[in-house]
Amino acid sequence: MPQNPKFNAGADLSITFRIPESDTYKASEWSTATTYTLKAPGTDNSEIFANHYGAFLWDKARYDSGISANSFESNGFVVYKDGNLLKFGKIASVASSTETGMYDYTFTPLESLTEEDKTEVAKFEYKFVSKLEYEQTDAYSYTSFILLVRIKATDSTAHSRVHVLEYQLSYEPVE
Repeated sequence: MPQNPKFNAGADLSITFRIPESDTYKASEWSTATTYTLKAPGTDNSEIFANHYGAFLWDKARYDSGISANSFESNGFVVYKDGNLLKFGKIASVASSTETGMYDYTFTPLESLTEEDKTEVAKFEYKFVSKLEYEQTDAYSYTSFILLVRIKATDSTAHSRVHVLEYQLSYEPVE
């Protein structure tokens, strides 16, 4: 797919996908082609989820204790664990005033989001898809899962959006 796909309303898209072969796992079979008709133009909505801290499914306490400065700007929703629940919070970054090329991060948990953000979160439907276990070439074994997040269309002029997120639950040295 192009970096910023733009499609016209009413366009039919036929989509198939597969997980490619790499040094961590074997290629999956191709999926069955599915046709979708867009109700509105396609848009680039990749900014809705913060992507720097999405590699690990962190506990709320880890976010609350502060996120150290990093050289990667990231703004948007994040998924975190609060007890046994998955919740959506938000990350905002600003250029660090003390370290050149670095960013300072602020985490807002679900309960403290603005009304606008709470309205956006109310559109989210999420589903645990699979648990992956694989070995990297650096002699570590990773366990992760795929989370599908569907953002429901709010009226007949918009179409739903789907994000596919992989979260690592653990990694351990291979014995």
